[in-house]
Amino acid sequence: MVEIYGTAWTEIAKDKVISLIDALKTTMLAYDPTFSYVYDRHNVADLNLNAITISSLDFSTTPIGLASGTIVRHDIMLSIRVHTAYKGGHQQSDKNVKLLNSISNKLLDNENLLDNYRVSEISGVDAAREFDESGTLGGEMIVLISFMDVHTQEE
Repeated sequence: MVEIYGTAWTEIAKDKVISLIDALKTTMLAYDPTFSYVYDRHNVADLNLNAITISSLDFSTTPIGLASGTIVRHDIMLSIRVHTAYKGGHQQSDKNVKLLNSISNKLLDNENLLDNYRVSEISGVDAAREFDESGTLGGEMIVLISFMDVHTQEE
């Protein structure tokens, strides 16, 4: 699929986070609670539990001037959700907190995502959410990923 011009950095940032969470899934096999599925979007039909979904929310671009060129700071907000019950079930806030905390710890332990990508902020943690698009209950956090892009000026 053809991407929108100049937005490859958004997919790269999201892919880096998905890779970290996939690695966490392997690490947590013997833990309780754990998760077995990682999806690259929130809108998933027949979502299997316990699952993590990741979707892009928003982005911004800020140029920072230099004499020899420009550094552009790109920021992307990602929503990371844990899904631990189907609608009509019991909201398991304690389980949600533990899973969200495990994800947060993994991201903070790997805050330098390499190639000028960084985990800049984790916020908006809510351990008791209902998600209509997947028909599930769980928790959510917002993660800000920053990418510094250097554009040199030709003379």
